[in-house]
Amino acid sequence: MSRITGFAHWLTRSILRAEFDVESLDEAGETQISKEESLLWFLGADQAVTTDIPCDMKYFRVKDAEGRARFFCEDKAEDHEPGAALGTPVAYPTESGGGALRWATPRALGEEDLILVALGEGYALELWRDGETLTRDVELESAIAMFKDLATDQRAYPIQLTKGALPARVVNQHVEIFRENVGFVQSSGSSWPVQAFISAYDPIALSVGYDFDPATLASATQNSLKFYSHDLRPGASSSGRVASLNRSNSNAQPTFRGLALGDYSASSGLPILIRGYGTSSTLIEAFTLSCGELGESAEDD
Repeated sequence: MSRITGFAHWLTRSILRAEFDVESLDEAGETQISKEESLLWFLGADQAVTTDIPCDMKYFRVKDAEGRARFFCEDKAEDHEPGAALGTPVAYPTESGGGALRWATPRALGEEDLILVALGEGYALELWRDGETLTRDVELESAIAMFKDLATDQRAYPIQLTKGALPARVVNQHVEIFRENVGFVQSSGSSWPVQAFISAYDPIALSVGYDFDPATLASATQNSLKFYSHDLRPGASSSGRVASLNRSNSNAQPTFRGLALGDYSASSGLPILIRGYGTSSTLIEAFTLSCGELGESAEDD
């Protein structure tokens, strides 16, 4: 595994989306390394299954404590039994305006089964109920009217509508926060970001980036990573804050293998921060995150 790119879980059942290095020989007999993504299903003690990603997947979630999962593709969703490579198609809402699914974000407006989706070349926004079937909730869409009026290129990036938080999105691994009458404003953090995630449960986003431009350094060991938290509550500063996570902060470049946020609130006491690390192989660490572990403003660092 070379990098974690996504994570979903229900208690002890989880799915990790990750990149792997795949070796092949070119016509000259030289070894070439390419990146391919796969899914790692963790289905209990010492039980793990690897499957291909079933489609051009935009979003996925674990449905229940048994480990069943739903994957959202461009033209339909698929329900999979735990660890199964093949799934059952689930049609998108017939009352939808149509078009290929571009992105989807969970828990829109703080509702457990509500997802915000963007469809088609124009990134038309809709709200769907994600139950046994998928249905469109037209009545609630007045709550997203301001985003429907955004220019098409402003709707091209997934917008997270977390309860108690300002709308936010990730653009080129920078966290951006929506300010009324202004639009999306970048929250300060690293100038050389690596990954960023927005919580669907708490008014917080996390990002990680390098201290220095990697392209200017002779060795990766001269660089380090910092983790930033971004407060998304109304009235909070738009500046990222350096997170004092001693277990994870200031990791040299060769050890970092990706970051992801889990499907629970920090107040649940469950591990919600997933980190990959290692040099020759990748280890996975999962731990809790508390507000007390947040540190100084990025502007003061």
